[in-house]
Amino acid sequence: ADGTYNDKHHIWRTRVFAQNNQINSGRSDVARYQFQVPQNVAGTLRLTARVRYRRFTRVFSDYVLGKSVDYPIVTMASTEYVLRVGDNQPPAPNPNDKTAMPDWRRWNNYGIALFDQRQYPLAIDAFTHAAELDEKYRSMAQVNRALANIELEQYDEAAKILEAVVKSDPTNMRALFQQARIFMKRGQLDQAESNIRQVLTAFPRDRISLQQLGELCKIKRDYQGALECFGKILAIDPEDLSAHYNLMLVYRKIGRTEDAKREAKIFADLKDDPGALSLANQFLRKHSEMSNESVYWHVHELSRTPGE
Repeated sequence: ADGTYNDKHHIWRTRVFAQNNQINSGRSDVARYQFQVPQNVAGTLRLTARVRYRRFTRVFSDYVLGKSVDYPIVTMASTEYVLRVGDNQPPAPNPNDKTAMPDWRRWNNYGIALFDQRQYPLAIDAFTHAAELDEKYRSMAQVNRALANIELEQYDEAAKILEAVVKSDPTNMRALFQQARIFMKRGQLDQAESNIRQVLTAFPRDRISLQQLGELCKIKRDYQGALECFGKILAIDPEDLSAHYNLMLVYRKIGRTEDAKREAKIFADLKDDPGALSLANQFLRKHSEMSNESVYWHVHELSRTPGE
């Protein structure tokens, strides 16, 4: 490990992520750009935003193919917004535009992006607005809002929101699961277990719920139940780090020393190397263009090209 950029996709050499811009399924992201409007500009300004994609980096395609290939840069999405210099009023929605995203979804997606960037108070505001705009989606937005409250350790507020959601819809599994997290924080283990088992009845292969139930069994010293839960997780994902770690602990508790040693070895092999963080910091100091991307939220400075 030398702290260099793994630009040839040698994944077996990867030690640590310096920055990761991946947007997972069902998630959102926010990009912030700052620019200066020239003095004495009047009339209107047209803002254009585009999402562009190229299949591989130039370094990787040259490495694989042995020659330079101009892969196309594809515009995945684009939009424009015209604003007047001075005061602006929000434009009226076009009822005939079938491709327009409804406002409640835009606010909810915005809230998800803020949540993932750890701006929880702003995310709460966005989810609150989304809940006000669409009655059918209200419960989902409220659960999202409770999630942000949990991250801020505002458990009483989150509990109040989730209780209202569960009361209106007792089969809302997201609300039941998040409510179980608060029950566990408060030491209400029986209520937490009841909620988790309801979730697993609906989604028996949900690894996070199996993890929570395994933790509850471990706390109650139901070690056989814990072994079953963590074993089910590994049947779904043999490299689940937390399951291997918890199996190691349970095996130690019940005196199965050899099994505990086996799980400890697997855990040590899979877990992140704490010493690799210095490599990431060293890399980011040398690559200022990527340093900002490692921060949960940041602003890109836009400047006009000379002659434009």
